[in-house]
Amino acid sequence: MQKSLVLLFWVMLQIAILPCSQLIVGHGNDHSQHIPCDPFYNHSLSQLIYNVEYFPYSGTITQLAFEYDFVTPNPQNYLNNITIMLGETSKTEFSDGDDWLDLEELTLCYEGVLTAANFTYNSSEDVNLLLIPLQNYFYYSKNSNLAILFLENEPTRGANADDFVAFSTPRATSLLLMDLNNPIDINNLGTAQFVRNKLPNTRFEFTIDESYPVPLFPENNSESIELTASLKVIAPLESNLEFMLRSDSAFEYFELTADYEILGDSLWVISPQLPFSPNTLYEWQVINTLGDSIYNSELFSFTTTASELALTAFEIVNNHYSVELSWQSLFENNFPYHIFRNGGLIASPESNCWIDQDVEVGQSYSYKIRFYFIDGAFLESETLLVNTSFPQDIVISEDFSAYSAWTTDLGNWQNIDKDQATTYGLADYSYPHWSEASAFMVFEPSSVTPPLEIGISGNKCLVSFASCVPPTSDLLISPNFRVIQVDIDVFLKSYDANWGLERVKCGLIFNNDPLNQYNFEQGNSINIPAEMTHLHFSYSLDIGNDVITNFWLESCGVQSSMLIIDRIVISSSATGNADNEVSSPNNSIFPNPIKGNEFQLSKTRGLQQLAIYNIKGQLVAKLNSQSINKNGKITLPQGISSGVYLVKISYSDREEVQKITVMK
Repeated sequence: MQKSLVLLFWVMLQIAILPCSQLIVGHGNDHSQHIPCDPFYNHSLSQLIYNVEYFPYSGTITQLAFEYDFVTPNPQNYLNNITIMLGETSKTEFSDGDDWLDLEELTLCYEGVLTAANFTYNSSEDVNLLLIPLQNYFYYSKNSNLAILFLENEPTRGANADDFVAFSTPRATSLLLMDLNNPIDINNLGTAQFVRNKLPNTRFEFTIDESYPVPLFPENNSESIELTASLKVIAPLESNLEFMLRSDSAFEYFELTADYEILGDSLWVISPQLPFSPNTLYEWQVINTLGDSIYNSELFSFTTTASELALTAFEIVNNHYSVELSWQSLFENNFPYHIFRNGGLIASPESNCWIDQDVEVGQSYSYKIRFYFIDGAFLESETLLVNTSFPQDIVISEDFSAYSAWTTDLGNWQNIDKDQATTYGLADYSYPHWSEASAFMVFEPSSVTPPLEIGISGNKCLVSFASCVPPTSDLLISPNFRVIQVDIDVFLKSYDANWGLERVKCGLIFNNDPLNQYNFEQGNSINIPAEMTHLHFSYSLDIGNDVITNFWLESCGVQSSMLIIDRIVISSSATGNADNEVSSPNNSIFPNPIKGNEFQLSKTRGLQQLAIYNIKGQLVAKLNSQSINKNGKITLPQGISSGVYLVKISYSDREEVQKITVMK
């Protein structure tokens, strides 16, 4: 794995709301723990230690709330005369019942009586809460653990079932002292009756300190973080945030989009899933810039899990005019892979297969697949060398350059205007037969007024203009040919996606009988992009080589402008006549690549079984003849995802193996 020196990324968000937050610590369901006090006793006192890790930010605590479960009505009549002190302590746990916090570490924040207003029910969460707005706010610096002293000296008591709800902690974090008869003197504490690994479910109202953002995930010094993860941050709602992530000492900036969510009075920012390098130490920090002031979060670090990754590329099909590539997916996420041809980047698809349609016959090409991690490190496949072949036997090759411009007479090609409707012209351009009813027309862009550039390989092409009475229906039928294995390559495009993509249907006609024909793509229309597109079809005849065959293409756009056909090449690896018959033809699978859940076999006579294997040779699906529609249509079994597979087709007298590419 190679390494480059990168990484600092940033995202800006601006939202203006006051920076205030409620922090919930604890979601336990423990009872009879007597903290922060015991309402059954007349007098009770607790000291509590909340670990600094519970608090993602520093700030001013303005209110406390404790979750309770009381059965006695009017709890303010017997739970009252409250004293609350807060402080910070380096103590992480209580060693025994006499290990009280020093009162000099604590600050008096509340002293007085409670009313019914302090006891509330939160219907959205179905919890009862004791709310205590602090008389003296407490600034928590987050430099050490938070300590709370809670004293209740009301001589009246409730039922023994009255209690607060608590959660478990890994250390002894609470001390409790209780007395039925005598008030408790906080300056002269005896031995606590209980030392517990518990804390009450507590809610803190915070005013976040000075707009400091706080990293939440990955936590500081985390290990074995998954290779795909999101960064999470909490900050005040009024924030201009920069995320900084590095794995080396040199930095570059790049923009990162991020989602945010308002939870309570805080802004939670979540990055998209990021691909991290395996077994790598990362450092990350968040910066909030407000005017001339800069607020840096703590610098966090984490290490990703060790994983042996490899990127292996495969050549799937070389169809003379295109090269189909596939590779193993590293992650389930749709991260981009980068395809290099002859050393130059040509595409960055987010799937594990791609078709290079910008190649020429009889040429050599080298391919590499590269995947970049977020820090600039990358994995790269071995070089894949591909030689595009010449068709063994070109039956028909037509680019329509030999025909006169603006004609619809294409010699041996049948050209039929089935819709017989006037056509839409091209706005701001003029040319012969503009808007007339027409079948396919030979089009010369350089002779248009003004001249038009449409991205074709020669000086002329064949076009079908959109019908004013949609759908368009212009039919083109090739001259006759006799083959056993036919390969058809059509290069075409839509003029302008703004007007709607063109659609075509394609197929074969046998023995000049329109009722005896085959439809590619199961008769469905094919949407044609606004970029030059290569359609490849392959078909094997199992009814003898004396069949007269024609290729047909119908323009059938509904809301469109102009279909452009650059060229059509019909070739065969096996031609024949009455004296030269070639046997054992291969089956054809359509479409291939398979872009949905269905494909079709051109031959089903004698078909017994179809087995699908992954590129590791493992069987992933097996279908018998009863699972295949009589017209050869097959639905991919569940569990087959995008990738490359081998299909073993078993007939009563032979077996065939073909590669397929599944693109979902």
